[in-house]
Amino acid sequence: MSLSILRSRSPRLLRAPLGAFLLLAFVAGCGNANDEAAAHAAHGEGVPAPMPVIPDTARVFFVTPSDGATVVGPISDGKVTVHVQMGVEGLTVMPAGTLADGGGHHHIIVDGDPVPRGTAVPADAQHIHYGLGQTEADLQLEPGPHTLRLQFADGAHRSYGSQVHTLIHVNVARADTGAPAPAPEAPAAEAPTERFGLGAQGVHSLQARPLESGLFQGTLAPRLESRASIPGPDRRGSPAPTGPGLGSSKQEDD
Repeated sequence: MSLSILRSRSPRLLRAPLGAFLLLAFVAGCGNANDEAAAHAAHGEGVPAPMPVIPDTARVFFVTPSDGATVVGPISDGKVTVHVQMGVEGLTVMPAGTLADGGGHHHIIVDGDPVPRGTAVPADAQHIHYGLGQTEADLQLEPGPHTLRLQFADGAHRSYGSQVHTLIHVNVARADTGAPAPAPEAPAAEAPTERFGLGAQGVHSLQARPLESGLFQGTLAPRLESRASIPGPDRRGSPAPTGPGLGSSKQEDD
């Protein structure tokens, strides 16, 4: 796919002479796998056209994952698949090879530095081009923390710089080594039992247990008379004392 410059009556589209078109014809779009290496080897070379104009309010962003997200997935060949979705505002996503105001395509830079405005984005494993106009893709990342930079560039792969650039941090984890299982909950504590001394009322004790309704369920224990207060033989087996009103065990002789 050759690089073209859109012609239109609209003043926002760039125009270039035929000579410039011929100089740019060898710069291929990133979506063609057969000539991708040759195309990116000449990024930015022989591109006389000025950078396209983009709105001041234009921006790019990751729809997913979010900044600070932990992405968990199965591991294959030492890497985890991370699905990304890319969004724009005030811009038009189009395949590489066309220079138009407000237009361009996405690049993701993995654990790398930003690309200054006007500089062609490199083409390597760290700088991933989406020259077909893709807005979502799968990245293969090793487990651990990573930075993902989303960089928008024009049809000649020249970076628009910090104006349409964003950065997020993600943590990639294997699915079989996820977060540790939560600790089991401690058993519920037994409801306290309140004891009240009611000896003066003939009650030995009252055991009360609070109910869910807010009331108490009580159990009364009656007070037992002490055996020491009941007349009877003492500990040595001697008869109980006698006295007036208590009677005697035998009648006295006259």
